[in-house]
Amino acid sequence: MERARTRRQTERGDASTAAAWRYAGDHAGRLPVVAAVRVLRTFDLFQPLRQGNREVRRRWVDVIGAGFVWAVLLAAVIGWRRLRGRRRWPLLAPVAMVVLVSALGWGIGRFRVGADVTLLVLAAAAVTVGALRDSTDSAQRVRIPQIGNHEHGPMRAGQGPPARSG
Repeated sequence: MERARTRRQTERGDASTAAAWRYAGDHAGRLPVVAAVRVLRTFDLFQPLRQGNREVRRRWVDVIGAGFVWAVLLAAVIGWRRLRGRRRWPLLAPVAMVVLVSALGWGIGRFRVGADVTLLVLAAAAVTVGALRDSTDSAQRVRIPQIGNHEHGPMRAGQGPPARSG
């Protein structure tokens, strides 16, 4: 169970809160820069190896992790560009939420978790949309046989498979 704060701790805490608000008010012009840096830190684009994490692991693990994040981000941007029309816009909702929370709160890589699924879907789109376009181009050059029972001709909508004899 948490111990109650003493009067002295409460007064010190209130004093530091007042000092923090005074500092923020005196430096309000830097707010856009601070918000941008917070967002960049969330996506490991600003000092990715200086996140101040106290987890016990080797530095090379952080370097490899940052490399994977950068590769996914690059592939997600390519996937976003390859998708066309309205179907891509709903994918931005989780990313927008992460950007907003990071800009208003603080920049930490764990906030990015909310956008990770979207980033991976967009990265997959970078690969699959290009592959689908390539296969569509080759399909236009090569005749692809129809799907169905070739012995009795292709099946049409509403038509079941031919009855089996015997």
